[in-house]
Amino acid sequence: MLQSLSVKNFILIDELEIEFEKGLCVITGETGAGKSILLDAILFSLGNKFSDNVIKHGSDYCSVATTFTLNDDLKKLLEQFNIEYDQELLIKRIQKPNNRKKFLINDQVVTISTLQQVADYLFELHGQNSHTSLLSPSFHINILDDYGGLVNLRSELSKHFDILQTTTKEINKVTRDKDAIEQEIDYLTFVTKELEALDYQTGEEEKLVTIRRSLQNRDKEIQVIQDILSYLEVPEINKSINNAQRLINRNLQQNEEFASISLNLDDCYNSLEEARIKLQNIINNIDRNEFNLDEVEERLFKIRDIARKYNISCDKIPEFFDNSNQQLNALKNKINNVKILDINKLAEHKKYFELAEALSYKRSISAKNLELAVQKELEQLKMEKAIFKVEIAPKNNPSNQTNNKNFAELNISEEFLEETKQNTEGRTSQMLLCKMSDGIDNIRFVASTNPGMQLAPIDKIASGGELSRFMLALKTCLFDKSLKDIIIFDEIDTGIGGIVADKVGEKLKKLSSIAQVIVITHQPQVAGKADQHIIVNKLQLDETTKITVKSLNLQERQAELARMISGESITDASLKAAKELLKP
Repeated sequence: MLQSLSVKNFILIDELEIEFEKGLCVITGETGAGKSILLDAILFSLGNKFSDNVIKHGSDYCSVATTFTLNDDLKKLLEQFNIEYDQELLIKRIQKPNNRKKFLINDQVVTISTLQQVADYLFELHGQNSHTSLLSPSFHINILDDYGGLVNLRSELSKHFDILQTTTKEINKVTRDKDAIEQEIDYLTFVTKELEALDYQTGEEEKLVTIRRSLQNRDKEIQVIQDILSYLEVPEINKSINNAQRLINRNLQQNEEFASISLNLDDCYNSLEEARIKLQNIINNIDRNEFNLDEVEERLFKIRDIARKYNISCDKIPEFFDNSNQQLNALKNKINNVKILDINKLAEHKKYFELAEALSYKRSISAKNLELAVQKELEQLKMEKAIFKVEIAPKNNPSNQTNNKNFAELNISEEFLEETKQNTEGRTSQMLLCKMSDGIDNIRFVASTNPGMQLAPIDKIASGGELSRFMLALKTCLFDKSLKDIIIFDEIDTGIGGIVADKVGEKLKKLSSIAQVIVITHQPQVAGKADQHIIVNKLQLDETTKITVKSLNLQERQAELARMISGESITDASLKAAKELLKP
């Protein structure tokens, strides 16, 4: 429940502190006294949109704080937003010029979105024009499902619809993009095969550069060795050594000194031969090396050419290969998963319509019960001759002939999306699909208010006062179903009076037994049933206007009710009538 309201520099209010009580709280005051400003202050604190004009003239800011009791649902919601709480919920809004504003919940700064989600749990408002909600099909569905206890079933249906819609979109996207996907698969297949054939190893380019440098040095060494060998293999060298030895052996062999020289010549010959053999062995070993410069050059060129082709560095080739493989597998899976998605879609489609048909059947039962309940409430609100009916019809697509198919037949296809974008009523396909999330029924409240009158939408045949009573009757029927902790009625009793106003007061009093009901009213019969009576006055002081708010005691209530009965001139009769209204 709303416990307190604290206002500062808001429109015509300088400063205000007021405590609210349980049960039925009425707010009264003369026409133009500013009763709606009090309601505006509450809505302002809860995040409703207001311009800078709400800041009282001469002030540089305004602030409104509201305090509420906490229920379990609110506690869970606050926990979701990591907002600490104790026993109360304190909401505060501060606004400065140029639309600078700050929202706080329990002294923690929050976003407007968070505040509005919290506010959604707190209260429901029915204003002077709240009967316009009777125009909304979603309002009719919510009322019927709330009354029949069908909200959980509808939520389950909506969940399956969302899955069905998502699955269908996935299938349609893959189907629509199939050519592009297959082209991408062909491209990635070529890429991965090329890279697989390349078989590049991490660090291979650097290794090949090192080997190439070594091989280039090796060719230089071979050339030098071959030049040495060319010198050592000149025939005249061997012939000259042999001729020298022959001369020594023939003519000077007896001389030991020349015999030693002959041995030296033998050693020279053997050393030259050994050198030639070693040099040849070196060349032979080099030729048997596993690397060939031409092959290394060719490998390097191929690696670098592919790297340039895909605009990557050589060291990124393995990563590029892995990524291409992953993309290829993902695209192949997309194509393959269509079959799985089709199976899932059929399963969800079947489940959706099983639930939708069950919901439709239960709605038909709930509709009859709601008709009886509303009829009973209308009789008590002095609308005995009114007839209230709930019409339920299957949903169809837009009425143009080419699209005259049932939702089940179209199976939420992408083609249906495209077709309905062009339908004659101008509704978008998304709006149409969203309507299917609450079932396969079109639900409409119709009524007649006089004998012989044909049934028609309530807003077409009812006066303002009658619309107010229809709304109150519907809310009363939801007495123990889905009412929020706080219900605010802003002059919902406009256009009624006398016995009808008394009955409205009784209904509001009944609602206040399970929720805090705050009513802005001009009807003394309604105000007389209040648990708390707040009066709003507008004072003119030195060319300034000020609004005051006060919670009345019993004697003050009697005087205010008398004013509401007879106007400014309070008479004994009006005081007596007021006293009667205040009797339990």
